[in-house]
Amino acid sequence: MSNYADMNMKECPICGGENLCAVANLERPETCWCIKYTPLSDEVLEEYQNKPCFCESCYKSLKAGKKLV
Repeated sequence: MSNYADMNMKECPICGGENLCAVANLERPETCWCIKYTPLSDEVLEEYQNKPCFCESCYKSLKAGKKLV
């Protein structure tokens, strides 16, 4: 299991691209891209529970039910 201290909080844990997280970029949370979307299902969140924020592209894929590595 990964430790958050060892993770790059600005990097999507799935694709490795920049996740554009407002919090990781020290911006106001309400300015984050994710605020306009509904949360992922509990099932998906459980699978990725120890991961920092995804990028918008991976979020959309997960929301559509795609399995990502």
